[in-house]
Amino acid sequence: MSVLHRAIHGGRVVEVRAAGRTRRLYVDGVYHSAWNPTRPLTGAIWDHLALPSFFVSPEGARRALVLGVGGGAVLRMLAELTRPEHLVGVELDPALLDIGRTWFGLAETNAELVCADAAKWVAAHRRESFDLIVDDVFGENDGEPVRPTGLDDAAWWQRLAALLAPGGVLVVNHVFLDDLLESDLCRDDTFFERFAAAVYFTCDGYENAACALMTTAVTPRTFRARLAAHPALATAAARRLQRFRIHELWSR
Repeated sequence: MSVLHRAIHGGRVVEVRAAGRTRRLYVDGVYHSAWNPTRPLTGAIWDHLALPSFFVSPEGARRALVLGVGGGAVLRMLAELTRPEHLVGVELDPALLDIGRTWFGLAETNAELVCADAAKWVAAHRRESFDLIVDDVFGENDGEPVRPTGLDDAAWWQRLAALLAPGGVLVVNHVFLDDLLESDLCRDDTFFERFAAAVYFTCDGYENAACALMTTAVTPRTFRARLAAHPALATAAARRLQRFRIHELWSR
């Protein structure tokens, strides 16, 4: 694996590495993003964050918000697979936005890239609504991804849920499955009452678990049928990249 870019920003070491056509972003050794322009999916955890757009509708979300851009893999997939009318990515680190534009092709998308603190941006945009909100906000500590303080509890996720349009979906990434199962998303009855269904995604080789909470229940079978009907996802190569498993948390 070759290093295409290495710099120190704000005391953090940021690297872009190449593995064939794939570009990978590392910050202080933490693997943040991967993108291959010849493939519709990554075959990894970033698919779990973008593909829940198809829980919204067969065409995907029309208005989508991604908190925590990283290299921009999720924005790239949304832009190419569902072509939202309004696509917003919020990232605290301006260096990562520059890397996303330069190395991950975000300049080729219609995404509105905003350099801002996620909590402050959400507070300032309480009157907006989105069909899909992806919460992938992480920092690094001793080479491990960590949630910023205050962005890992019921109050934060309730603020995000308030931005969802009818039929909308909230997606939250977790480093470990236990983090999800012990979080307020699974322990606070508010979310069970607010969301008609919830599932989580896992993938071999990764410990992450991404939770998708739906205001309108859509079954995993329907979700997979929508993927199979999408021209870019129906090819044999794309089906091989769909390595995720879906687990139901609740449905009512």
